[in-house]
Amino acid sequence: MDEEEAAIIELVDENGKMDEFEHIMTIEHEGAEYVLLSPLKEMEEIKKDEVFIMKLTQKDGDDWLEPLDDEKLMDEVYEIYCDILNNEEEAER
Repeated sequence: MDEEEAAIIELVDENGKMDEFEHIMTIEHEGAEYVLLSPLKEMEEIKKDEVFIMKLTQKDGDDWLEPLDDEKLMDEVYEIYCDILNNEEEAER
């Protein structure tokens, strides 16, 4: 896949509605992996330019994405994401 090509992830909500998200990046934090997603179109609860964080887990050998309920953990993962973006911007200068 070309680096410029976005990885698209389709998620199904509890009502069976499918939404598409762009995979921004996966971050490892305290032994777990977190996936950062951005919706391809504006949703009721998430704006198009916002980042949505989910925890990557394994169930029956398959990857699953679970929503995060821990506000502190979300802030920690988001801060790592911001640090990565800032470091990339500085490296490009």
